[in-house]
Amino acid sequence: MNVIEALASSQFVALRYEGPHVECTGITAVVKQELRTFHDRGGVIVAPWSGRMTSACQALRSGKVIDTGLSFPVETSADRSVTVRVLANTAPNQAPLFYLAADGFFEGIESPYDTRCLNRDVLFFGLAVRALVEGHVPASCWIWGADWQTVPAVILLQSRYRTALTLHNTFDSFLGDSLWQYDAARYSVFRRYTALETALVHLDVVTTVNRGYAHGLRSEVFHTQVMARHLQFGVHRIIGIDNANFVDPTPEHLALADALQRDPSAGLRQLDRMQEAALAELPEELAAKVRGKTLCVAMGRRSSQKLHDVVAEAVRLALQRSPELPLFVFFATTHSDAGSHARLERIQRLVDEFPDHAGWSDGRIDFFPQLMQAGSYNILCSLWEPHGGAFEATIVPIARAIDGLAAQINPLNRDGRAGRIADQWHAETSLPSGLTFREEPSETYADDLRELLEVSPAPPNTTSRRLAQALASTLIHAVEIRRDRPLEYARMVLGALRQQMRRSWLINFGGMLSLIESAGARRIGTASRIGAGTMPKSR
Repeated sequence: MNVIEALASSQFVALRYEGPHVECTGITAVVKQELRTFHDRGGVIVAPWSGRMTSACQALRSGKVIDTGLSFPVETSADRSVTVRVLANTAPNQAPLFYLAADGFFEGIESPYDTRCLNRDVLFFGLAVRALVEGHVPASCWIWGADWQTVPAVILLQSRYRTALTLHNTFDSFLGDSLWQYDAARYSVFRRYTALETALVHLDVVTTVNRGYAHGLRSEVFHTQVMARHLQFGVHRIIGIDNANFVDPTPEHLALADALQRDPSAGLRQLDRMQEAALAELPEELAAKVRGKTLCVAMGRRSSQKLHDVVAEAVRLALQRSPELPLFVFFATTHSDAGSHARLERIQRLVDEFPDHAGWSDGRIDFFPQLMQAGSYNILCSLWEPHGGAFEATIVPIARAIDGLAAQINPLNRDGRAGRIADQWHAETSLPSGLTFREEPSETYADDLRELLEVSPAPPNTTSRRLAQALASTLIHAVEIRRDRPLEYARMVLGALRQQMRRSWLINFGGMLSLIESAGARRIGTASRIGAGTMPKSR
């Protein structure tokens, strides 16, 4: 693959800190969709190569990633340079994806972020990206970063190119303590402020992945007083553009939606057959326990964000309140942060206590697609959620009414605080697409939320108890709907399918193109007003 030709013909360069061969968070799923969407649209993706990760090693062995033979030096200081090698994705019908590899850098094992030298690596990635881009990418291009790890690269290029940043979260870092390892003058802007603070001041466009998350950044206590408190000066700049599906509905699912619309009873029978067929493909012991019960899935990384330990407590409360409840919850989770093992122990204790009503796995499982197809509900008890994997095939979300989840899911019932939040986003006449719950805030709400973010497993504070109680009540209600009011359940399935059918990554991309073109017009106007013909360095 000719890297230089691909860069020279590009219309934009997207910087991502993880990719399909260094799999980590939900951002990986986004990048997979971007690779498909950007094909033939002039996009090039550049990411660091975390070569010690298992998925990276497998990609090299299988030929999914190859060394292009291109290398170049990156000067880190007046007397030191590091050689960077360029690797490339070989998958057909995708935008070019180039990985930057350098000995001694990007050495995470569990994830690209699993290194004590992350700040140093992030600053080096910025220098490497600039060395790759400058002189090869035309001035008409724009540079599109994602999250704080790509901000240094975008900042180094913002005087020459239009720039954008998309936030999948508001994790942030102060880079000033790591500048001594480089020629600090290149990064002087980071001496006093964090990466995201700097981005909000200097970049042309800052977006995030869901309108609900953009709203939450301005209005939710968790963001305004805990996680994004330091960004409140600039959150008005963050524009929400809704992501689309991570998994598109199949023709079979589209036909089911039509059947549910046309004849709900017949569509329900078709849905039951589809779920039963998926159930039969699960491991025999698991299928035997699930059969005759309402299957709920709690999936994802065991991080403080996802609150799987609170889900486990909610399931315990629901089964204690209703011992005969035909409920089975499977925790399909993967390792995440340092508290991951403690959260898994909480899940395992629940399964030991209720072996006929709960199960667990640790790591990726081959039968995950069948599990989601067989499941009636997808439990999403998130501390915060920019967008989330609420919808996939026919599974119906049960979600905490927060951020992107609240904006996407129109609840069947509008009760309490969750109902008031739904009124902000959904017309009462629109199809329901799930169930939502939300705890009432306590007098120590901000402190409680901070504990849930920082302490593992979840401490038994007022908010975690209220969360578990609210979810337990919703789980009982969800089982009753599936068992006793199946046509109402079928309406939620139809709503979930219609929601997926309305969303498109091309619409998402079009929104970004519109914003970056407007930014270009602003730059031209500002340059003409100051009479110098150069781009302003900050807005």
